[in-house]
Amino acid sequence: MMWTSAGAGRVFAGEQDVIIRPTNFGPAGPGVIYVHGAEGEPGGGLTWMKVPQRIPLLRAIAGAGHTIVSADLGGVATWGNDTALARISAARAYLQSLSGVSAGRVILVGQSMGGQNAFVWAKNNPSLVHCVVAIIPVIDLADIRDNRGLAASIDSAYPGGYNQATMGAARNPATFAAAGALSGIPIQCWYGATDALCLPAFTQVFATKADECELHSVPGGHAEDTAGAVDPATVLAFLRAHAG
Repeated sequence: MMWTSAGAGRVFAGEQDVIIRPTNFGPAGPGVIYVHGAEGEPGGGLTWMKVPQRIPLLRAIAGAGHTIVSADLGGVATWGNDTALARISAARAYLQSLSGVSAGRVILVGQSMGGQNAFVWAKNNPSLVHCVVAIIPVIDLADIRDNRGLAASIDSAYPGGYNQATMGAARNPATFAAAGALSGIPIQCWYGATDALCLPAFTQVFATKADECELHSVPGGHAEDTAGAVDPATVLAFLRAHAG
């Protein structure tokens, strides 16, 4: 079970956030940052509350004793930019100011663009991450920019637009995973078997490059129903193995 508290300005001034708490408090444990995708409404931090497919997993994580923060994290089209990374850091600081949340490492749970943002932040802050759970994540940013119709959205996140040649090693999970930059970071990755936006082939290759990646295929494309097919029990087993 869980209870929620929605507010504004607690993680970052002018942005919304939701705190998701277990109903029964135990010893302090690792906090969770939920990293939202490219949502269809302003902010993004509260969107999960209106999407029934996302709720069972977050309820299960809270029910296992973890406090979760879901915040706007800079907006709905950040695509791994500096704003998103700074906001995730702010979310960690706020999360760990709450009672019942242990200091040190956090757990990241990211969906779609949020998976990319989580990977970039984890790469930059490996000593602060227990593990990452990525759900239908953006793996190859260059491919979805160049070939899947998202150039305008992705370019809007970077002054002068996104450039794979100069930015890929820092911002594109496919590029930096291939260079070993996610080595040693436990990852559980759930991808849609028929995803036509974040292609399964890229995710499968990513899993061979990120050396601690547990890969799960679920039926469906890049859709909420696919995210809803993630098995909470399997996620909780992963969290217990890597975050206590």
